[in-house]
Amino acid sequence: MSEITQQNSDKAKNKKLSLALIFLNSLFVILLFGGTFGYDPDHVQSILAFILFFPLLLGIYTFSYKEKEDRWAKWLFWLSLVVALVSLGIYWYLYELAKGFKN
Repeated sequence: MSEITQQNSDKAKNKKLSLALIFLNSLFVILLFGGTFGYDPDHVQSILAFILFFPLLLGIYTFSYKEKEDRWAKWLFWLSLVVALVSLGIYWYLYELAKGFKN
């Protein structure tokens, strides 16, 4: 019986650690990609890198811990995935639109 509670305790610690690492890595992406692209004065590519990076990490967390209490992570993952796809679509549209003004 105590072995089961120890496993549950370890799993809870791992979940908290995973969430902390996701947010820490997201913070690092914001900080490190902030000045990486020197030719991008509006930091559009940095924002795009973060928008693509966050659903990736959240998806890894969501699909590695499959429990009912983590339903919020699934909802947040799907929401961030939709936001990422819409952002990519808008970025692609603006990129193609800008091609028309290259003369």
